[in-house]
Amino acid sequence: MSKTITRAQFVNSVESFKQAYQSPHFGRNSAKIPFSQEVNHQIFEKLDLKNQYKNPSEKLHIVDYQTGFNSFVYDLHHYLRPRFHLLIPNSATTHRFWKRLQEMDPMCRNFYLFEEDPRSLRHYNSEELIDSGKIVLDRNPAEKVNQTLLITGSYITTSDKSKVRSMLYFNQMCLAWYKYQKVKSLFWLRPADALKYLGIMGSRFRQTNSVVATAFNDVKVIAYSNYEQQKSVTRCMSEFSDAIKLPKVPQQEDLMLVEFQSNHEKYSIEHMTEFTLVLHKLFMLPSYKVIQNLHFLGPGADEYFKQVLPASVLDCRICDLPIEELVNISDLYFRWPFKPITDLEIYMEADTDHT
Repeated sequence: MSKTITRAQFVNSVESFKQAYQSPHFGRNSAKIPFSQEVNHQIFEKLDLKNQYKNPSEKLHIVDYQTGFNSFVYDLHHYLRPRFHLLIPNSATTHRFWKRLQEMDPMCRNFYLFEEDPRSLRHYNSEELIDSGKIVLDRNPAEKVNQTLLITGSYITTSDKSKVRSMLYFNQMCLAWYKYQKVKSLFWLRPADALKYLGIMGSRFRQTNSVVATAFNDVKVIAYSNYEQQKSVTRCMSEFSDAIKLPKVPQQEDLMLVEFQSNHEKYSIEHMTEFTLVLHKLFMLPSYKVIQNLHFLGPGADEYFKQVLPASVLDCRICDLPIEELVNISDLYFRWPFKPITDLEIYMEADTDHT
């Protein structure tokens, strides 16, 4: 009978990524991104990365959040060969794993490991890397895709939900890495979580998170699996029929890779504070009509908006309301002379699973 190998023993035994990847202990009993080089290259080609990043070895910096046992991040590194590739491991164990590979595997020596506590929000704003010259970023790129920064991340456990929302909020408000415009983010998510960010009109998943995601990003599903045959995933994926279907991997949960291409030019949002307030107030009851939710905006809102909004908007369900109309409502709210004087409170969407 073979002796059971602990995760620590496995980590301490690896000498190359390829050896680790081929081992049955790679990411055993933990969340992982386990796909083959062939599958990963198919994803890279669908993303058209080599055409989107013209000179990655001199300009591109990749920041990977929640790095675990992950073949995608390894293959991406060797596909693009970026100037700088920062890994932020998701645990002490995976930090030791990548640290050992950095020391033992010549193919991993160009990774830069973040040494901070993986639970720390300091990850989101690593100014010391910029101040030291390790990272050189373009704040206002002329291209549609920022040539100097690509963000990747694996948010595939229940505890990761708030981290995705934080990243999308930072993009909305142009904070941390996202103060550098037009940054592409590639996030691995569980399908049930990913549906909340796709912005599919009229679905029960179209709530505050999906509007924030789609108002300030071009959002696409790049690859997914649905071997659990979740009906909600099947219905929503009809909107992304060209997405790559990921192969089934033993003892691996379904995953979805979503591209968030930051784009603040989609809508003319002049009053961000009012837009954010209107969004969170109206989406308290997303299946209700606009006319039913106006009272959330304050005393007298019903009378004011009934005078300035057309009947077609007033009778529209919140989850069916186009973002253009939400922008218009926020502009009208800004101009409302009797709006409540109150500090803005952001009501982040509750973590209620829709299964």
